Amino acid sequence: MILDFAEHRGIIEAGNMKLAEVFPEFSRIYRADRRVSDRTFLNYTRQWGRFEKWLGDNHPEVAGLREVTEEIAKEYWRLFQDGAASTANQHLSTLKVVFETMKKPAGLLFNPWESIARRVKDGISREYLTKQDMTKLFQSFGRGGANEHCPAEYRMLLQIGKSTGLRLADCCLLKWSKIDFGKNQIVLIPRKTQRITRQVTIPLFEDFRRALQEWPRETDHVLPKIAADFTLHESGIKKEIAAIFQRAGFETTVLLPGRKIPTCVIGFHCFRGTLTTDLFNAGVPSSVISTIIGDDIATLEKHYTKVNAAHIHAAIAKLQF
Repeated sequence: MILDFAEHRGIIEAGNMKLAEVFPEFSRIYRADRRVSDRTFLNYTRQWGRFEKWLGDNHPEVAGLREVTEEIAKEYWRLFQDGAASTANQHLSTLKVVFETMKKPAGLLFNPWESIARRVKDGISREYLTKQDMTKLFQSFGRGGANEHCPAEYRMLLQIGKSTGLRLADCCLLKWSKIDFGKNQIVLIPRKTQRITRQVTIPLFEDFRRALQEWPRETDHVLPKIAADFTLHESGIKKEIAAIFQRAGFETTVLLPGRKIPTCVIGFHCFRGTLTTDLFNAGVPSSVISTIIGDDIATLEKHYTKVNAAHIHAAIAKLQF
């Protein structure tokens, strides 16, 4: 009765959209209205595919999207209580977006995922890399070092990450056209913030500038081999980076209680947090760090900065009681 009334008033469209029709229609609507990266949409596709398969295996009676109840949503959500919180929350976000977008086209009166709360993320953060850690890592590429025979592009890739704080994808795909030696800076829009067109402006530190100027320019990309490999085999590059850290003597993972798969605590993303923390501890204003790193100030302070104890004591000493 309620559905009939809603259909009559145009609140929802008539018909119970078949599950097989949902994602193609969602793709058409969502991509037409928003700028979404191919990588993000690939994640949507995989996560929806997993849910659709689970529905077919566990609830074959569900023929249309309108029949997915809150109870079914909660049953599926229980599968994600033991793995990584970030992975679980990505799945939840995808399903919320799909159902919300398809509310009217699929004749939904409510979003069954709306009441489900995100999981609290694990209290494990990526490690800060000290100057000694950096020395240890980069010396491993030298003569007789554990990474001596590693391709030169990987050493430069790590130097780009260390000196810019850019995420792995942006470092792998960095183009010479984004580097302005005249103004001594790199200016680009990172892949993760393309939708909101948030730009970063990164100064060229002297040692990094010198390394870039000495590096051969073979193609538009600073790292042509890695750029080509990243597009086809991103996971292979991530595995090689992990191996580089491990060969250099770093313990890159920890096994959390109740987990079967170790959690990464030392890796490429540490460069981002380390640079942010070093800038913060050097007294660089948060607004400037935000321009360099490309995250808002609240995100920087919550996730990346590890304040040096000496700076805390110095700040307290300035207070008058």
